[in-house]
Amino acid sequence: MKKMVSKILVIMLLVCPLLTGCKSDPEYDKAKELFDAQVTRIELQIEEKEKEIKNAEELLSFDKEELDKSTETSLKNTIESAKKIEIDIPKMPREVKDINEKTKVLEAIDITEEINDLKSAQKLLEDSRKKYELLLNPTSDFIIERLKNVKDIDKIEAVTEEKDPNGNLNKPGGYTTQVYFSSPLVKDEYGLFTGDVIEDGTDCGGSVEVYKTVSEAKKRNDYLSAFDGGILSGGAHTVYGSIIIRTSGELTASQQKALEDAILNALTELWFYKTRG
Repeated sequence: MKKMVSKILVIMLLVCPLLTGCKSDPEYDKAKELFDAQVTRIELQIEEKEKEIKNAEELLSFDKEELDKSTETSLKNTIESAKKIEIDIPKMPREVKDINEKTKVLEAIDITEEINDLKSAQKLLEDSRKKYELLLNPTSDFIIERLKNVKDIDKIEAVTEEKDPNGNLNKPGGYTTQVYFSSPLVKDEYGLFTGDVIEDGTDCGGSVEVYKTVSEAKKRNDYLSAFDGGILSGGAHTVYGSIIIRTSGELTASQQKALEDAILNALTELWFYKTRG
């Protein structure tokens, strides 16, 4: 009986090392642990990438306007790049040396950057849409509060029905508000300005005209374009959402552009996005 038991133990000692489940070699166990860890890491990254692709495609499915059109194109391109990533995870070899070699190959696989690119592209598009929303029929209080943050703007005043040079406030197709401002960049060389920004009009700095709809703002901008380059030109003017940012014709083209950009940036700051008046 003892001889029989001894033979069985000898057979087990010879056979067990050949079976994966009976491996007890510390080097093998360590190699397997490291290999499995890399496989798990990569599988989680693939799962996260697919999740972000789905989120991005869902974001694109919403029919919303964005201030910067390039953000939508950028997200589409980022999605396409992410979809082209193919990762083939190999099966674990039997020998420790081969396992370690495969583990090194797996360690080199990392798509964290691509995942972050997807997240960043989504954030840029989301922010661009929020910025555009801020430019849809904002109130005069909102415009005034934001213009206070523009360095090259001095006096600010919104028109009222009693003080409205164009007489279009709240009329069909007219502006819902117009906020005039003066700028120290404009030099009153001939002493023509009165110091009243509404009376002095866009010449002393510029204005922000606000309309109920985007189409009304574009129609107004087309009207202003008819005077461009002539003696009746009211300066530079650009439509953003349902507003028109106008800057004085007394400024150089580069000054007009810089002031317009500063105004646009102030109006679309997202730090109190939810508090628009």
